[in-house]
Amino acid sequence: MLNHHKCQKTDPESLGNLSVNSLSLKILEKEILSDIIIQRGLLQSSYWLELLGRLSQRVVIITDDHVRDFIAHPIKEQLEKAGFDAVILSIPPGEKSKTRQVKEDLEDRMFQLGYGRDTTLIAVGGGVVTDLAGFVAATYCRGIPSVTLPTTLLGQVDASIGGKVGLNTAFGKNLIGALHHPRWVLIDPDVLTTLGQQEKRNGMAEIIKYACIASKSLFERLQEHVELDDLIYQSCKIKKNIVEQDPQERGLRRILNFGHTVGHAIEALKEYQLSHGEAVAMGMLVEAHVSWKMGYLAKEEFQALARLLHKYHFELNSLSNLSATELIRVMKRDKKAALGRIRCVLLENIGKTVEAAGEYCVAVEEHLIEEVLHVYTQN
Repeated sequence: MLNHHKCQKTDPESLGNLSVNSLSLKILEKEILSDIIIQRGLLQSSYWLELLGRLSQRVVIITDDHVRDFIAHPIKEQLEKAGFDAVILSIPPGEKSKTRQVKEDLEDRMFQLGYGRDTTLIAVGGGVVTDLAGFVAATYCRGIPSVTLPTTLLGQVDASIGGKVGLNTAFGKNLIGALHHPRWVLIDPDVLTTLGQQEKRNGMAEIIKYACIASKSLFERLQEHVELDDLIYQSCKIKKNIVEQDPQERGLRRILNFGHTVGHAIEALKEYQLSHGEAVAMGMLVEAHVSWKMGYLAKEEFQALARLLHKYHFELNSLSNLSATELIRVMKRDKKAALGRIRCVLLENIGKTVEAAGEYCVAVEEHLIEEVLHVYTQN
């Protein structure tokens, strides 16, 4: 039996003047506990070091070359001052690092440095680092504990939560991986201050997704100004609740893939040169359009989503030089596909998806998805 939402406050005395928002993701059937801690200034406090000390004094930090110097190195210095044995392993930034070869190289470097099962792996970076480092943790010495310090908005609201880890192949995105929950997800919004607009949009696409699938009130609030800290908290809360109810993605958890069937196909055909947020935004528009054409979603709500995506400056032109035939070919390899048929997460209305007999994804006739894709590939 799975635990329902539980929000709690961490002991404030251990954080000095910090008051921490904490969400506990509990999957009781496998005795998994993953705490999500959200607080500005968290990484400047000693509290997270105290948490880490409960796991191990030996730490491997996996990061990328973009954040290595200005985030990962200061973290390593903090750890060493606190008596930890810490090393940094850095990878090139971007989706092209999510490969079997890069994972193997990281593992070999860890073995060469003498790290064993008494090691904690810390992922410091965005979604690529989180996915890849988490997969290393899931398999290294048959599994070691991990902690995630997401440094992008996308990482903080999505990639760091839920235990999905993995890598890409020539056949598609995230097709090889595992479920491996970090012991702690440490979210400090202060690390987002240097993010560019494109990185912020990557995260906003996932926040809009959460509103579409689970919270009409959040969708309505997004029409106005909402504090970033609150958006992060509400997004984490929504994802936590869904993952707890369906940790193995046998049903409900599939709704987190709204926009991703089309979005992942776009990314693959663009050879991951297009940002994840832009691809998912386009994917949500297409899949909402399909929802309308299939009679589930009102036209007015489809149009409301289109307006919201424009409000947050998504360009929505990523299909203009792609082939509908090629997109369909890639979508047939999506993990939700069955018997060679494309299945998408569809909207019944804003804040609610189509259940479809507990499957939470719907088979879409090829001629219909092609018709909708042509609307956007011909522009």
